[in-house]
This record gives sequence, C-alpha cells and structure tokens, in this order.
Amino acid sequence: MRKFYLLLSAVLLTGYAWAAVTDTIQADGVYYQLDRDARTAAVIRPNTDFVYNQDTIIIPVSVVNDGSTFDVTSIARAAFSKATCQAIVFAEGSKVTEIGQQAFQGAMELRELALPEGVRYLPVTAIHGVGSSANMQLHKVTLPSTMDSLDVMSIQVAALDSIVCKAVTPPHCSLTTGSQKKPCLPFTSNNSPVFVPKGTKVIVPEGSEKLYRAEAGWDYFDCFADNGTDTLRSGVLYYTIEGGKAVVMPDITGGSYKDEESVTIPTHVSKTVCTITAGRTNITAKEIPVTGLGKGAFRGNKSIHSLTFATPSNIENIQPMAMMQMEGMTGTLELPEGLKHIATSGIHSGVSGGQMPVKKLIMPSTLDSLDVISVILNELETLAFRGETAPKCQVKQLSTQKQIPWAINLTSNRFPTPANVEIIIPDGTYNSYKNQAGIGDYFEYFINRETSQPDVMSESKTSRATGIYNLLGVYLGTDESNLPHGIYIINGKKAVR
Repeated sequence: MRKFYLLLSAVLLTGYAWAAVTDTIQADGVYYQLDRDARTAAVIRPNTDFVYNQDTIIIPVSVVNDGSTFDVTSIARAAFSKATCQAIVFAEGSKVTEIGQQAFQGAMELRELALPEGVRYLPVTAIHGVGSSANMQLHKVTLPSTMDSLDVMSIQVAALDSIVCKAVTPPHCSLTTGSQKKPCLPFTSNNSPVFVPKGTKVIVPEGSEKLYRAEAGWDYFDCFADNGTDTLRSGVLYYTIEGGKAVVMPDITGGSYKDEESVTIPTHVSKTVCTITAGRTNITAKEIPVTGLGKGAFRGNKSIHSLTFATPSNIENIQPMAMMQMEGMTGTLELPEGLKHIATSGIHSGVSGGQMPVKKLIMPSTLDSLDVISVILNELETLAFRGETAPKCQVKQLSTQKQIPWAINLTSNRFPTPANVEIIIPDGTYNSYKNQAGIGDYFEYFINRETSQPDVMSESKTSRATGIYNLLGVYLGTDESNLPHGIYIINGKKAVR
C-alpha cells in the first residue's frame, strides 16, 4: 500500500510539473507565461540565469498556442533584467498595461524604450541601473498618454538625456523621505549613486510645461521642452534653449519673478549631461551662452530694483517688452558690452508713464541699432552712449505720426524719453550723434563724457536741472503758479500739479 501511495504521489507531482511547463511557452525567442482562463500572456524571464541577448525584441500584440490566441498584457517582474538587447519594441496596437518591478533593470545595452499606450503605472525599479549595471546606455524613455503615476525609484538611469511624456496632465510622482531625511523620487533616491540628471530634457505636450514644473517630483528637472522649444531653469531664471544659445524667458510659473529684488544675468548657464566612456559614467556640465533677454522676460515686475549683467556678457539683443514696466528699477541701468540691438518696447516705462523710473541709462559701445519705441523712459535724466559711432535709429513716418526709438508719437505722445535729458557722448563724437536721425534731431543737450562739459557745438543752453518742463521735454519757464493739472519735471524732479 505504501509503495502504491508513493507511486501515485510521484505521478501527481510529475503531472503538476508537466502542467506548469505547458503554461510557459516560447515564441520568436521570447518566453511567455500563459493564463489560459483569462486568455492573456505575460513576458517572463524563464529562470534567474537566463538573459535575453537578441539585438532587437518585438513584443507582439498576442501569441498563439494550441490554436488559442493570448493577448500579451504584461511584462513580468525582472523579465528583461540584465538583458543585452539594444532595442525592445512594442508592436503597434500593443495590449500591454502592466510593467513589473525590475522589468528593465540593468538592461545594459538598451538605447531607447517607448512604453505603449495603456500602461498607467510604473513600479519601483522598473527602469533602473544598479551595481555593475549602473552604466545603462538608455538615453531616452517615452511614457504614454495613459501614464498617471510613477513609484519611487521607478526610473533611475544616469545616461538619460530625454524623457518624453505624452500625458497632458503630469503623472503623479510618489515621494518618500529616506533614512537621511532626503527625498526619494521616481528619478533619484538618497541612498543610490544612480540618478536621472537634473538637466535631462523632459518633453511634454504643448501647453503642459507649466503643469509639469509645478508638479512635485517633476519639479526636480531643470530642462523642459514644450512644442519643440527647450526651456531650462538655472538659478532663479528660466531660459529658452535654441541653437546652442540661451535666452531669458518670462517666469514660467506666472509669478513674473516677483520674489526677486536683485538679478544678475549670467554669462552662461549650465546643463547637466551624462556621458559613458569605457563603461564609466561621467556627469558633466555643458555651458550654454546667455545671448538675449527674451520677449516679455521681466515685463510687469515690481520687485527687482537691481538688474545687472555678469562680465563678460554674451547678451546681444533685448527683445520686445523684455524690460517693460519694471516699477522697482530706479537709479542707473547699465547695459552690457556686446549688446547690439534693442527691439520695440524693449525698455519701456509704460503707456501711462512712471512705471520704470530709471534716472540714468548707459548704452554700450557695441550697440548698433534701435527699433522705433525701443527705449521709452519718461523719468530719465541722463542717457550715456559709449560708442564712437552713434547707433542706427529706426524712424517711421506714418500718416498721422512720426515714431523714433524714444517716442511713440512725436506730435502727441505724453510720455516719451524726454528730449532734454543729458546726452553723454565720447570725446570727438558729436558729429556722429548730431547727424544721426532719431538722436541729433530729437535730443537737445549733449555733454562730453571726458570733460563733463557741454559740447561747444551744442545748440541747447538750458539744463533740465533748472526750470519747468513738460514730459515732452518742452521748457515752460520758471513760474509754476498757473500750470494746468498734470505731471512735470520741475528743477530736475518729477512733480504732479
């Protein structure tokens, strides 16, 4: 009886083992675990010693076994762990919705990975480099529009240079605090030497950049691309990156840099990049020159009272409305050497005046051209030019008005740059400035920079430091008793009467 029992047990055990084997199949070099009841299949690693080594693996929509079709719906835990494949591709129409832990961990040779539509969640260590696998070559990951959450340490690969997110709303990032009181994110953790560089470019749908930057976890990254335009956060400022150059852009959070009192425009900004050489991961900083103040960069800012430029500066242009209505700016504004062009409304105190009370503006020797209405500072007292040659001034004669860099309309504009500001120029350059349309035929009072004395050829004998002037710079005498209600410059100071 005992022998029969042992024989029966052996038969049953053998039968069980045979049944398990039949549920694991191989098709085109890929192993699957079948769920015959659900008619689904999971991509698996058949044993811990097995490693996928094909150059390219294609995950099909379904597999067929014994005449039955099984939809491929998941990538099992550690399925492609330590795989040496260069490409793992999901077939069009993929039905994969689940990615297991360690699914692509340590896949050393994988270059790009695009997860299919339908995947909603990425677990711990799903795409992860650890130990000797820290040097994964993976440089691009694409997350589908269906992705709505990422677990901590779900994507940790030092070589990543871009993450493409197709979801308009940023996937939720799980956040925890490790033993060292440092945050663990999907992209980095306090106890791991492997992390996604902060300079990795996050490419998001048009109009979504602000949402991603405001989302906890995603705010870890500095560089975003929205509709093909790269943006980089460096220090307190945001920049657009194009053609290897950086341009200061408006505060992407909508705050107009309202918390800043003093800002210095740097020579360059740095973007963290990763390179792998001879199996070693090298994290380096790529320097990108800052070449411009972009459209509306500081428009409407009320807090900044000091805006300076690092030396040497790479700034070449000031774009429209870049420095418009910066109410905190008083005193002196010195523009950097290297600046060549100021666009319309580049520096503007507002159509109602008084919204950028700069008193002295210093133009660099490199300034080449000024658009119409480019420098409107209605409380300016001194305008200093350093160039040996006067910059070219755009002048437009319209049917009802004449426009120059300093005024919207010479005949009726109430808030131009005053015509009687002190114009300080280098010695021996009077003819160049006096003969330049838009300068010599508008400003009245030229001073030699070296001697600080009125130029002997100057036609103006009256300093704005004394007397009454309207905001067009017209001298009104010294008696203020009968002045109509309005804003005036009286003895060199702005006054309301």
